[in-house]
Amino acid sequence: MHRRTVLITGARAPVALELARSFDNGGANVIVADTHGAALARWSRSVRRFVRIPSPVHAFDAFASTLDRIVQEHGVDDVIPTCEETFYVSMLRDSLPCRTWVMDIDTLRAVHDKWTFSQHPVFNAHVPETVRLTDFHDWDATVNYVFKPRFSRFAARAVIGRHVRSADFANSEDWIAQRRIIGREVCVYSVWRHGTMTAIAIYHPRYRAGQGAGIYLEAVHDDRITSMVRDAGQRMGFHGQLSLDVIIDATTEQPYVIECNPRATSGAHLLGDALADAFTSDVFVQPPVDAEYAIWYAMALYHPAAMLKRRNRRACDVVFRRADALPALMQGLGALHFAASAWRNKCSILEATTRDIEWNG
Repeated sequence: MHRRTVLITGARAPVALELARSFDNGGANVIVADTHGAALARWSRSVRRFVRIPSPVHAFDAFASTLDRIVQEHGVDDVIPTCEETFYVSMLRDSLPCRTWVMDIDTLRAVHDKWTFSQHPVFNAHVPETVRLTDFHDWDATVNYVFKPRFSRFAARAVIGRHVRSADFANSEDWIAQRRIIGREVCVYSVWRHGTMTAIAIYHPRYRAGQGAGIYLEAVHDDRITSMVRDAGQRMGFHGQLSLDVIIDATTEQPYVIECNPRATSGAHLLGDALADAFTSDVFVQPPVDAEYAIWYAMALYHPAAMLKRRNRRACDVVFRRADALPALMQGLGALHFAASAWRNKCSILEATTRDIEWNG
């Protein structure tokens, strides 16, 4: 009987570790890859092999040839990217001799660019009023808008609820202004097989790393959002992992999609051991109603006081497992790697985590 071999890229990400454990539990051979040797998932007992690969940003041709070699040498059946190397894998999806869980690059570009996403025929009815900064004129009411680069991640450079002037923005053609919606934010992670949604996790990011990635996740069930996402993905014939950020207006209860990440996000943790089923079976996967997960080492860095609250201590750690403890013990090495990169490149640690794999159109 053939044993499935899965290559998971972006091994630095906790979601890559989640995928590795889930596929291993399902009997697959798991290979993980990343550009640096201290990547979190490499330490897991669920991983058969770790491969260091070139940065797609700085050496795309070498990245492409290395990926092809890994697939051929190890008989890889599926490639599942997790971080922004997703865009570079998308460019290779027709040349790799295996299944690649990623959409074509033109579709990814259209939904990743925050301006073209706001105009996308599948999503635009659900997006708040959005204009390019070059066409923005309401400078007396900038507190009512969110300003963000067309290509960005983790809300690292977003300007929210502040008085600003046009002179505050260099390269204004690379920015958008979006009407600010006040309400409850939820995030969506979903998996798609050629237009069929096989999994969805909707969650509230109770705590964040700065303004960006959620590090304490509460499962939410909302049939309206599920229906909206299913309709959008079906109309696009989406394939791979699709994530959205949504705000539910506090006054009207209307959900607004504020941006899209066509890659994996933290919501995958809420699916736990069932995550691999979204890629391998016809079973539709959702998280349990009361699921709560936290990235505890990130909580210790950004919200140490919150760790003392009894209400928060019931969340499962996404990294630590008693039977697979090494990733939790070694995660400090990855943190040191990105701290050093941030110091060398004069950027935040959060920005350093994607600097060698990010895609900006």
